[in-house]
Amino acid sequence: MKLYQAGVKEWEKPPKERDEGMAKLRDKYNPEKDKIAFNPGSSVHKGKLLFKIKGFTLPYDKEHIKATPFGDGVQENELTWEDYKTDKKALAYILENYPEDSKLAELLTEYSKVNTLKNNFAVKLPRIASNKDGRVHGRYIPTGTSTSRLASKDPNAQQLPSHIGDPNRFDYHYPVKRMFTSRFSRGAILGADFSALEMRVLGLIARDEGMTNAFLNNEDLHTSTATIVFNKDAESITGDERQASKSVSFGLVYGESEASLAPKLGITKEEAEEIFRKYFKNKPNVKEFIDKTHDFVKKHGYVDTLQGHRRLIREAQSRDFSIINEGLRASVNTIIQGTGAYLTNLSLTYIDDYIREHNKRSRIIVTVHDSIELDVPEDEVEEMARVMKFVMENLPAPFLFIEWNGETIRYPIVTDVEIGTNYNDAVGYDPDDFKTFQSVKGYVKYYLDQEKIQDYLNYEKIPEDKAEEALQKIQEAKPAYQKIR
Repeated sequence: MKLYQAGVKEWEKPPKERDEGMAKLRDKYNPEKDKIAFNPGSSVHKGKLLFKIKGFTLPYDKEHIKATPFGDGVQENELTWEDYKTDKKALAYILENYPEDSKLAELLTEYSKVNTLKNNFAVKLPRIASNKDGRVHGRYIPTGTSTSRLASKDPNAQQLPSHIGDPNRFDYHYPVKRMFTSRFSRGAILGADFSALEMRVLGLIARDEGMTNAFLNNEDLHTSTATIVFNKDAESITGDERQASKSVSFGLVYGESEASLAPKLGITKEEAEEIFRKYFKNKPNVKEFIDKTHDFVKKHGYVDTLQGHRRLIREAQSRDFSIINEGLRASVNTIIQGTGAYLTNLSLTYIDDYIREHNKRSRIIVTVHDSIELDVPEDEVEEMARVMKFVMENLPAPFLFIEWNGETIRYPIVTDVEIGTNYNDAVGYDPDDFKTFQSVKGYVKYYLDQEKIQDYLNYEKIPEDKAEEALQKIQEAKPAYQKIR
């Protein structure tokens, strides 16, 4: 627009006094010719706006810089605006480091989210719904991943956006998952999710005493780990320290390094290295498991999960250091994730067998990694909730039985059950409390209404005294919720 206005101003001069190059800008950037339209979905347009016009810069690392400059040996001072990424990590960095332009980064981030939801779900899902029953019948592919997790297709149910707790977000009020409802009149969507399954598998394989004791005593694993890493009692652990321990634990599963973890925690690489050092010092069995796995895959070119699923990882035998590292990361991840996937897949089989053998109307509808969702008629809710929890916590996998303190015990695997009238709005399922309500609808609404007040409080949409007052009114009105049909 500035260039257009400069061209207009130049045209106002007598012809002999005009700069022809400047004068041409009037026509070149004429708004009526759509020459200055900005497409927020275009990475080129975004890149030019953010890094050429606005002059932002990003850290010189692979998370923020495109692969080509690194491959070509381009130095940081030689980068051009075209070398920077424009993805959500880039926008998050700009949002944090250029507060004066936070609105721009927020708008671009918001547009990206809306555009993704529109193209991937709002437009797509109605097109693939069945003409016969109006439902979406997705497919699952047993051989779709290298770790033995099930892959999902048409639609990819594993990419459906998660429940949002921020009332400021547009998808808090209009979530995609709310479109998925029970086929049964007064029915429910019943979900069961393994609690911290990958961490439990890691503790099982490594025979880590701290992790195992935390699970046996129903303690918060990440707080328990933080007490060891930071040498403090549980009451003194801060939210940041718990998050750091959680990030390290999950980072181990996905091959996170100190360098890649540091920016996620907002700390220096040296601080991240110190957290890793403390973590491994107090968890020698975990370190030993990782080292042995790396040595094994480099020697043999494969790894086995606890149930015997074998994955060839020839990358670990490469001569290229970066490729070797990819193989090492995949080796640990495959054992943990693949073993967890086996437990989920085994659960699916037993739950489906029960449904068929007992002629139940309930149907398995979705599985996402460590969770299983059922569409259940109201009269089968209590029974199927018991069945799901029992099956998932008592799987007959031999490797789940270990020697611990002189006894043979089943490694603690715990399942959390939730219930909702749709796939998005689910609440914790308490079998005793549920019996006091006359309908699924009343039970879910009672707890959702309280959850909504808590969300508004968490994001400072209402003051604390108003939140307490609203929660008290809902709780006092529980008998009315219990009578809802």
